[in-house]
Amino acid sequence: MNKRMSTNEKGFTLIGVLAVFTIISVFGMSLVMLSITSVKTSNTEHDDQSVFYIAEAGANYMVNEIEQEVYDIYDSNSNLTKEEFFIKLSNTLSRKETTYDNFEKVNGELPIASISITPFTDEKQRSYKVTSKGTIHDQERTVEKTITVDWPEEEESEEGIGELPPFAVFLSGGSEKSYDLENGVIIGDIGIVSDTRRGIKIQDGSGVTIKGDIYVPDANPNIIKNPHYIDVNIKAIDPTYTIPTLPAFPDFPKNVTMPPDEYYENSNGNKTKVIKDYKLLIDNYITNNYTLIMTEDLKFSEIKLNENNTLYIDTGSEDRSIIVDKLNLKNGHIILNGSGNVTFYVTDEIVMKSGSSINAEGDINKINIFYKGKEELNLKGDTSIYGSIFAKKAKIKLQGSSKIIGNIFSSGEEIELQGGTHASSQLILAPNAKVRLNGSGAVNGMIISERFKLQGGGTVTFDEPFVLDGPISPAALGKQNPGNGGNAGGSDSNGNNSGPNISTSPIKELDD
Repeated sequence: MNKRMSTNEKGFTLIGVLAVFTIISVFGMSLVMLSITSVKTSNTEHDDQSVFYIAEAGANYMVNEIEQEVYDIYDSNSNLTKEEFFIKLSNTLSRKETTYDNFEKVNGELPIASISITPFTDEKQRSYKVTSKGTIHDQERTVEKTITVDWPEEEESEEGIGELPPFAVFLSGGSEKSYDLENGVIIGDIGIVSDTRRGIKIQDGSGVTIKGDIYVPDANPNIIKNPHYIDVNIKAIDPTYTIPTLPAFPDFPKNVTMPPDEYYENSNGNKTKVIKDYKLLIDNYITNNYTLIMTEDLKFSEIKLNENNTLYIDTGSEDRSIIVDKLNLKNGHIILNGSGNVTFYVTDEIVMKSGSSINAEGDINKINIFYKGKEELNLKGDTSIYGSIFAKKAKIKLQGSSKIIGNIFSSGEEIELQGGTHASSQLILAPNAKVRLNGSGAVNGMIISERFKLQGGGTVTFDEPFVLDGPISPAALGKQNPGNGGNAGGSDSNGNNSGPNISTSPIKELDD
């Protein structure tokens, strides 16, 4: 039997329905307002980030303009004096545009970078503070960058002598037997800064030959202990000669890309992963002769070569950096293609065995290796590096016909060359280290260290370094190479100024 709904019950139902609709409407409006607020916030954040890049682009644009003007003014007349040069530069910069708007429109509005240049001067250099304010809609952010133009003073160059002391072996010394000479040949002069008694000791019964003079403070014969049957020619060392200071070991680049996994298919249709979990794997027959094309700086956890495989690195025309935790050449070869240089930054370990090579027979100026790890860098088994290396802490050991053709810098405590190893025409600079040469090891170049031991028929032949420029070179020391009156960034061989140097500061954001 159907029951009819009473009037009161109908009223309560209507009220309930209206209440539900009201709640749903309020909730819906809240969601709409939340979405609108979120969109506005997102747009604001996007504009805020974009306006920073606009400001940064404006600053970089003006810094590049200043750099170009510096080179153009100097190249057009290299005989300008310092004051004439900076007057021309200041006049040119005063006419530079103060806005940069080479951007795509953002929501119909053209972004603008407003730029100002503020000069600062002292006796030797000029600095220009570039301030750039980026604007999009009602968003503004301001950044600052400083470019410094340094005018090096002219330096007189004595024919045949540069700033590096002209010795086959040059030591700071400070203890007895800083020079410990047992058996071998030194072709060239040797020198020592310390006046410690018997700082140079030629062992009794030794087969040491020094084809040059021995330079010590005040020509003091008590600094040298030698058997009566070995004649030595003692001379006073120039008191201005000092052990060069190593350049600062660089911070490793951070703005690098860690590449994703990549499959590689060889000409026979075989396929495998050549990059896996940030490791570059050139360790099987499929990946042999793989070419790593570098359009940006890269970071790997490991680069691994085995089975006598070859890795080609193609930089195009740009200089590139590779940051790698472990450079592992158990048995393989790295060859450079392109005209750009490659700098390796190795964090943990370098392994080279079984005839492995880096840049074999290539242009040695194109490879620089910075090694931060503590593990011994041990090259053996006919391995070779055609380039320069800077070890921060690790011992460097070459043995078994291995060789480095380039400069060796080390802030560690030991370098050892033995067993037919060869380091050719280079500068070995290790101010805190003992350099040990034995077992027919040979160095063509210069050794500068704290202590030196010669035994087992080793040979040092004085020769000027032929890697003169770059981050691991005499130029990085602010020095000239000996023997050629060369130029390391101040004057040419005729004493003429070689032009201004330019440096820039990082971008800094200014508070509103």
